[in-house]
Amino acid sequence: MTLTHAEGPMPDGSRGQIWGALRSEPTPVPGGLLGNTPAGGPHNPLMSLTLQPEYGGRSDFYSDGNNLGLFTVRYRAVGPLLPQGCVIGADAPLELRLQRLGNSRWISKNPPVIAFDAKDDTFAVPAATGCGPLERLVNNRLGLPAPQGNTMALSATYTFMTYDQLPNR
Repeated sequence: MTLTHAEGPMPDGSRGQIWGALRSEPTPVPGGLLGNTPAGGPHNPLMSLTLQPEYGGRSDFYSDGNNLGLFTVRYRAVGPLLPQGCVIGADAPLELRLQRLGNSRWISKNPPVIAFDAKDDTFAVPAATGCGPLERLVNNRLGLPAPQGNTMALSATYTFMTYDQLPNR
């Protein structure tokens, strides 16, 4: 996933943030919709299933100790047999509260590129909704809803530019 946002001090000294975008390729679910397609085996394209992350409507990336901030995300379940509105977290997005693991690592000073690892092992995942007659199958296949205690680990790389470095318009 690639997240684009801006944050920094406002003229009055308060903190400001602006959400930009979330970009990501869909992630294939191994085994497809039925979970019975062996790796490298015959595959029925009608049974394919991918998950497409989407911004969930809230983000706050101001650091608070080891807490990297709050980020909400939905996942669109995509497959030839599923309607467009088949979404995990449609009404209540997954709420991730990422914790930094270890120290940040400078990859480059010019341009500034910093890498770090993070995880959240506390979030719940709601059931998929809007999946039509296959909703129960989708939820059973993905083990949804899932109570608190799920884990997402990531390796992040970011760059930044201060407002005074932006080109004039």
